[in-house]
Amino acid sequence: MLHLKEENTRLDWLFSPTEKIFKLQDLPDNAPNVTPAQPSASNKVIITLFKTTTERLPEADSVLLDNMLKAVRDRLPAGNTLSELPRINLQYTPYTFAQLHHIYQPSYVIGFGIRRTDVAMNVQVNLYETFELLDTQMFFAEQLSLYHSNKDKKTKMWNGLQQLFGIAK
Repeated sequence: MLHLKEENTRLDWLFSPTEKIFKLQDLPDNAPNVTPAQPSASNKVIITLFKTTTERLPEADSVLLDNMLKAVRDRLPAGNTLSELPRINLQYTPYTFAQLHHIYQPSYVIGFGIRRTDVAMNVQVNLYETFELLDTQMFFAEQLSLYHSNKDKKTKMWNGLQQLFGIAK
C-alpha cells in the first residue's frame, strides 16, 4: 500500500493548483448541508464515488456494490446500513478530495470509473492499488458495469478491496 503523509509529501503537489486552499463556499450548489464529521475511532465512513449519466447508480451496479460492501460489513461504521453510506455521483456533484475530506472525514474512499483528477488529486496510482492520503484509505477501480460479465476484472477488484479493508485471503 502506498502511504502519502503530510510529512512525506508536499500537499500542494497532491491537489490541483486551484485546490491549494479549500473554502466552504466553493462547495457545489447541490452539496449536502452537513456539519463536518468529527474524527473518532468508531466513526468510520466509507464513501463510494462514481460517474454515470443517470443521477443514481443503475440497479445492477447498486446490487453489485451492496454485495461487495456486505462482504466487508465488519469494517462498516457501527449502526450504519449500506444505504446510509455516501454514494456520490461526481457527474452531478463534482466534489474534490479536499471537499470530501472536510465534509465527511472518510476512513475509506472507493472510486469506480473515475480518475484521481476527477477529485482534483495529482497522485499517480494504478487501478486496483490501495493508497493512504490524510488518514483515508483509497482505492480506484473501473466502472461497476464492467464487473458483471468479466470474472477476471471482478477478481482483481475484489483482491484490491480485500487489501483496502485488510481482509486476509
